[in-house]
Amino acid sequence: MPRPSLHHPLLRNARFRRFFLGRLLSLVGDAVIPSALALAVLHATGSASALALVLGCAMVPRLVLLPSAA
Repeated sequence: MPRPSLHHPLLRNARFRRFFLGRLLSLVGDAVIPSALALAVLHATGSASALALVLGCAMVPRLVLLPSAA
């Protein structure tokens, strides 16, 4: 009985692997950037109010677009 392959057939395609890796890195970057931006503002200014302003401004597009998405 042949041993089943652990790799998905799409992962054998080099173009798909590049696409998958690029998408994965993009998603990781999208997840990390808010935290990195908050820490950079806090480090640069040392001000909690500046941090709150940046985080508040980052939420505005979500709050504006959320009702239309539902």
